[in-house]
Amino acid sequence: MLTSFRTVQSLAAVLIALLLLVPGQLARTATAQVSGNSYTSPQFGFSISWDNTWFVADEVSSQDFDQVTLTNGLSYCALVGGPDSATTAEAGLAEIIVGVRASKGVSDFTPLGARVVRRFYANAIARGVARVWVAPGPDGVLDGFVMSTRDIATLFPRALLAGPGDMLSFVLMANPFGLARAAVAKLTSGTATVAAVPELVYLAVAPRARGRGLGVALIAAVDQGFRADGVPEYELNVHADNAAAVKLYLGTGFEIARRYAKSGHEMYAMRRRLG
Repeated sequence: MLTSFRTVQSLAAVLIALLLLVPGQLARTATAQVSGNSYTSPQFGFSISWDNTWFVADEVSSQDFDQVTLTNGLSYCALVGGPDSATTAEAGLAEIIVGVRASKGVSDFTPLGARVVRRFYANAIARGVARVWVAPGPDGVLDGFVMSTRDIATLFPRALLAGPGDMLSFVLMANPFGLARAAVAKLTSGTATVAAVPELVYLAVAPRARGRGLGVALIAAVDQGFRADGVPEYELNVHADNAAAVKLYLGTGFEIARRYAKSGHEMYAMRRRLG
């Protein structure tokens, strides 16, 4: 299953994102907020969409939470949301995403520390500057995810440095040595200035789920999202020595547009045109 999560309320509309096995159907207590292959929380504004292999098993709404439960006949996936100010759906999803990322070199922000990485994911999703698809496995554990954005130039500033509060949090959370390392990597690689282009930002597949076509399916989800937005082409960046990823991207229609060096590693900037 490929599931696209979006939050359409402010951060005050909070929820807990759960991807888990549900032992049975829940009693229906409210009119379903389902339209085709998507659901929108009637109280808290979060939404979920799915492909044709899944259907709604149940939908519950009460004063304290909204929940939709999906099934493909073999397993269940539940998304639950409520007014819990201690956590957010974006934070919960960010925690899951960070757990499935296999490579420490994937993110420019990895040297800044795990808290900054989690905050980046959570804010990018909550503020609508990125779109994320996740692929839960049959046991409810995440098998993979992909993140895309319509403007990579504004993604990081809007996710981490959008105002005084963001800047203060960044200063308090970031590892100062990691910050210096990230800055040097940016400056020496010629990527300190980023072009305003659509980009596949991150794609990761858990080791147990590799070799089953999940990477291709995640790229297809990004294609579909960009086509719906009217985007004719998009880019990504990948380590040249990541043979499996390079093979995946070339096999799905990406072309190597530019080669460059970053932190001692050869990188490929790749581009995919959507027909």
